[in-house]
Amino acid sequence: MSTSDLEALGDAYDEARLRETEARLKMLKAEKAAKTARAAHAKAEEACDAARNRWLTAYRPAAGGDDGSE
Repeated sequence: MSTSDLEALGDAYDEARLRETEARLKMLKAEKAAKTARAAHAKAEEACDAARNRWLTAYRPAAGGDDGSE
């Protein structure tokens, strides 16, 4: 192989490694975003459950009280 062939192979390898590194960084950022989204979803779900429980407590007749039924 000539020197120019070796240089071309080296350049191609360097370019491939750079693309691999960039793809890995994008993957790590996506994983971090997914983790953040899962945490936000869990927090929103907890808030929804808490609001539902407050609503149920507010509208549930007191135990042994008059609920209007006969």
